[in-house]
Amino acid sequence: MLTESHERIINLIPFGKDKAISRSELVALTGFKDRKVRDIIADLRDHEIFICSTSGQKGYWQATKREELEDLADEFHGRAMDILETESKLRKYIRVHEDQLKGDINE
Repeated sequence: MLTESHERIINLIPFGKDKAISRSELVALTGFKDRKVRDIIADLRDHEIFICSTSGQKGYWQATKREELEDLADEFHGRAMDILETESKLRKYIRVHEDQLKGDINE
């Protein structure tokens, strides 16, 4: 269920990449803490309100083109792959150093 806070954020995020609003602007306009703004945007995405953003451009916007949604999906895929690569390296490290990791790591 969307709350009044969700609605405030939705109403402040413009349509179109060229009109993107920064997170600091959202914080200033709402009075919410940065973490709350990020959590609300994540929650909106969980409710299939796909607020767009990319690491290459600062800000948030609502899609006006399919391409913007595809770019968002690609961005999330890239992040997920980076996380999986790090997990794989960590698991390999644990296997390779199993004997040294039997006790407390700082011993």
